[in-house]
Amino acid sequence: MNMIVSVTDFNCLRSFVELIDGEIDKVTAHIILYKNEDKCDYGEYFIGLGFVAFQRYIAPVYPYMGLGKEEALDVGSFVSKDLSLARALHVGANYWKHEPEWPFVNGVFVLRDFDGLDRLAQNTVKNIEKLTPWADYTLANLLAGILGSFKFSADLSFSPLLPKVQEWTHGLQSLSAPL
Repeated sequence: MNMIVSVTDFNCLRSFVELIDGEIDKVTAHIILYKNEDKCDYGEYFIGLGFVAFQRYIAPVYPYMGLGKEEALDVGSFVSKDLSLARALHVGANYWKHEPEWPFVNGVFVLRDFDGLDRLAQNTVKNIEKLTPWADYTLANLLAGILGSFKFSADLSFSPLLPKVQEWTHGLQSLSAPL
């Protein structure tokens, strides 16, 4: 693997996560100060973008190392008995990107109609439910569950996960064949 690309990508991820965490902090402070839960939707947007940023880092790393996605997503720390951090970040990103495409019935979005979802969407939900219920503010709950599994602060932020993602990258390196 070209480690220069990996280091550069990781540094980009770190910078973006700092921006996202700052926005999440602002939204959280507003919710607490003004008791305005309408701002939770804003928080969900920023948290969704944080998951996508991690997925953007993860996605090119394992092919460079000659590993398959399924194998790579099960390497590293686990956030529940059968859900790795890498997979949790991946499904969080997929949820954020694809949930708006999920079924509508008579023009109304059908929330939590598991049977109405296609196989990939059902897989996303099944993985999320290994850590948190599929409910309102699913991504905030998923992030809180991930942070809680590592005994990190209760504050919603992605920065504490950066060292864990570095560990994941090193774990992949130990599995990959030398180039």
